[in-house]
Amino acid sequence: MLKVNNLIGFGNRRAAGGGSDPFFANVKLLLGFEGTDGSTTTTDEAPSPHAVTFNGNAQIDTAQFKFGSSSCLFDGTGDYLTIPDSADWDLSDANSDLFTIEFWIRPHGNVGNQRVMGQAPSSGNWSWDINSTWSGGNGSVQFRYTSDGSSPTTIGTGTANLAIDTWHFIAVSKNASGKIRIWRNGTLDDSATPANSAIFNSTGTFDIGRNFATANLDGWMDEIRITKGACRYDTDGSITVPTAAFPRS
Repeated sequence: MLKVNNLIGFGNRRAAGGGSDPFFANVKLLLGFEGTDGSTTTTDEAPSPHAVTFNGNAQIDTAQFKFGSSSCLFDGTGDYLTIPDSADWDLSDANSDLFTIEFWIRPHGNVGNQRVMGQAPSSGNWSWDINSTWSGGNGSVQFRYTSDGSSPTTIGTGTANLAIDTWHFIAVSKNASGKIRIWRNGTLDDSATPANSAIFNSTGTFDIGRNFATANLDGWMDEIRITKGACRYDTDGSITVPTAAFPRS
């Protein structure tokens, strides 16, 4: 296992799009996966960066990318990234109950219950996670959270026309009213305002490509951004799909 050099400016950082970010101070994770082919380090470009550990055969890949010149490749068998537990992953702490999670994913294999990211090491210590399933020309992505560490609430309706070997933009947000929404490629997929939208504070690592000790993500990920304390998308309509990398300031 190799740990990241988490200094801002490592590698060939992609050009950021859209000018400055008014919520940049709220960004807790920002991974663009820029680097040399086969590298097992990456840079968290959030204001207070986290160290990232590559596990299995997870690696930087220049063959596929959404923006910049590379992305992170997961081969479907034991590949994942780990980041130590932090208050940053507690999405409903006493200071703020708003959040936005965004990322690009390019699935390669038709795999059910394919793990994407989250803090879900085991039942009883389950905070939140994102799961996906890909089959033929259809795909589904769900946001799941628990208020008690064990019993999940799921936002995400099911299959849609989401092909494998194609980049897809996924966004999840929670607003001040406790409404949680998920969009796929800019289209609202599902929403709910649960009676209890508090999220359990797990003590596990934050994992990308793994949850519940299973690492089976088969594909690529690019431009992961987690914003805590800001609901970037607060509409029941469509949202604009990014056409450039997220701002770095």
